Amino acid sequence: MIKEAITKLKEEMNEDNFFELLFTLAQSEIIIPCNAIFSDEDMEQIKKMLEESKNDPDSIINSTFTTKNVLRMVPDILQNGDDFYFPVFTSEEELGEYGDNFSKVSHSFMTAVSYFKKSEQKLAGIVINAFTDPFVVNDNMIAVIEKINHEIHENA
Repeated sequence: MIKEAITKLKEEMNEDNFFELLFTLAQSEIIIPCNAIFSDEDMEQIKKMLEESKNDPDSIINSTFTTKNVLRMVPDILQNGDDFYFPVFTSEEELGEYGDNFSKVSHSFMTAVSYFKKSEQKLAGIVINAFTDPFVVNDNMIAVIEKINHEIHENA
């Protein structure tokens, strides 16, 4: 639905299509590429598994691994010139080969907004489908999406 709303807005830039996209984003699920950060203790456990497999990673496919500590998922940040963007994707296909390097976490777009706002790095926006048909959601649009989301939940 997000891709369709973006396409519709790009074909005809008008207020109705703009707000339709923002309303869609406020209610949609997206994929966030993240780096999994393990504790030192968990990394030792992973190294031990690899050693026991005689460094044959394929032999541990489908093995069970339970972390002993909290696993941190840190979203990736993209850079374009001097600007930094928080990337989100509408599907696995949109991630393409880029997604092969990350853990993929499905969240609401509103969760992405929360991560965006908490970022220690100054971000220019949230970029949707950065490598196929990119669309940047900037600070002003995010403020409107937050209002829409608030109204949706208030009237539910």
